[in-house]
Amino acid sequence: MVNAFPLDMSQYFRLFNATRIPKQGKDELFTDPKGRHLLVMRQGNMYVFHVMDRNGNLVKPAEIQAHLKYILSDPTPAAAHPLGLLTSENRDTGLREKLLAAGNGEVLGLLSVSGRQEHEGPHPRLPQHAARGRHQPLL
Repeated sequence: MVNAFPLDMSQYFRLFNATRIPKQGKDELFTDPKGRHLLVMRQGNMYVFHVMDRNGNLVKPAEIQAHLKYILSDPTPAAAHPLGLLTSENRDTGLREKLLAAGNGEVLGLLSVSGRQEHEGPHPRLPQHAARGRHQPLL
């Protein structure tokens, strides 16, 4: 139950590939049906990796485990100003618009966060293959 309203299975599609976008006065719920990645945040650092292949099939659990294992062992220090702190800001400050204007649209677009935070993808600044030890923090 949420605020005295029972939840049913109709909300399950919002568990993955979904995020809340702060807007003036009211947040917007966004669901990306094309999302194939998982974003993980650890110690203020972001990592992304694909959990579905081009055909929409889940990757092998061992591959996901390898990505998560790498992230947990990554010695990168905590980010000085982690982007995750923005979620605690009042939605009406217009901070998202300022971030977009500063050229952070791609990073913000990847922030469909699912519980934990992980990041790997085709972008040159993003980690590509955790299992092969080529991860690096996004920020």
